[in-house]
Amino acid sequence: MLTVAACYAEEDTVLRGIESIRVKETDRDEVMKRELSKMGASIEDTDREMIIHGAKKLTGEEVESHDDHIVAMSLAVAGLFSEGVTEISNAECVSVSFPGFYELMNDVGAGFETE
Repeated sequence: MLTVAACYAEEDTVLRGIESIRVKETDRDEVMKRELSKMGASIEDTDREMIIHGAKKLTGEEVESHDDHIVAMSLAVAGLFSEGVTEISNAECVSVSFPGFYELMNDVGAGFETE
């Protein structure tokens, strides 16, 4: 989720020591870079750090969760602040760690539509 927030920061954000996020359900570094880039983010990465260039407006796109619950929740939050509609493939994978995520978010006004 930090990568999403960094897209809206006024300046660049540098995340260091990211080696451990490469060995989760997915290579979260690569996956978030790929999916947020579809939405208009500008992100660079190396083996040890990720640079998110801030002050970018994201636009709604068709993005993939890669069956990773953290990625799906992060992209859902990105979609809340983007212009247009964001569709996330296999968004229901969030049930692995947070079964009521979409319902809770809708309770506070998110307006997510689920199938």
